[in-house]
Parts: sequence; structure tokens; C-alpha cells
Amino acid sequence: MPGGLSRKRRARAINVTGLSESVDAFKALPATIRKQLVAAVNDVATATRSDMVNRIAADGFNTASVRARIRLDKATATSDVATISLDLKKIPFSRVKFASQRTDGTGTRASVWVLRGGKRAQVYGFINPYGKKRRPMIRYAKAGKPRLVMAGGVGLRGWWNDIITEQFLDELQANLASTFTRRVT
Repeated sequence: MPGGLSRKRRARAINVTGLSESVDAFKALPATIRKQLVAAVNDVATATRSDMVNRIAADGFNTASVRARIRLDKATATSDVATISLDLKKIPFSRVKFASQRTDGTGTRASVWVLRGGKRAQVYGFINPYGKKRRPMIRYAKAGKPRLVMAGGVGLRGWWNDIITEQFLDELQANLASTFTRRVT
């Protein structure tokens, strides 16, 4: 499926596909055209990945942490498909800008808020505003005993899904076609 979406480890991945529809059609192209096509696909995939990293990092995430979780598998001489996928590991709160807002009348609990698309969004966990560390925590029960631990972090799946739209994929394919045309001519 050219330039479409694939399901990979529960998160959608972007396939940046060359202009050939099948492997046989790709192999039938002259070697110079294949090299140009692979180079164009890799250029567009790299630019798309950096654009996505910058969009997500603009919401207060550490750029290196976001870049580490967005993976790029480049096109090769035998395949003209580059895949951009998301690793589902969470980014620790120490690498995310977050804010807290008191939620109860006693002032001992505060909800955790991060930016999502420029707007505030509440994430899982709470903060004790009077505690020493003032870090996000979660509460759960294990073997019937209540536990209180530091929260793991924020996953990027929501930000990823907000970026990948049909309009984004159409722009990606148009960018690929123009890049390939510019390289060949």
C-alpha cells in the first residue's frame, strides 16, 4: 500500500513508498533510477521524521527522548520502502515539561498536566504539592496492599496519532513525488 499506514506493535507506522507499486516493477527499473528513487524516499522519510520530532518536542518533550522513540527504517537497493514507526516506551517525567493544578479542597493532591498540540491535557498520576520531591506519582494495589510509586512517564501515542492524518499522508506523497522529480531532472 503506497504511502499508507501499517499496524506495527499496536502503533501505526508510516510507510514511505517509492513510485513503483510492486517489487517486480521496482527491480525492472534501471539501476540509476532505482538509486535515485531510494535516495528520494530516504530523504523524504528523514525529513518527515525530523518534522514529527520537532512537532512533538514543541509541546515540552526533550528532543533527544522523542527522537529515540521514533524509529526510521530506510529504503534499500532491494526495497523502496522506508518505515517510520513509534516505540511505545514512555518518556520519563524528568524529560517532560509538566504543570500541576490542585484538584481537591485539602490541597494534598494535584493533577498532572502536559501540553498536547498547544493545549493542556491531563495525564495519569498526581502530585503531592506539599511533598519534598513534587514528582508525579501513581497509586495502585498489589496483593491487596496499597502501593504508592513514582509515575513512569508519558507515552507518545496520542501525539503520534494526532500528527498522522490523511492530509499529512497526502502531503508526504506529494513531497516524495516532487523530490524524486527534482532529483531526476
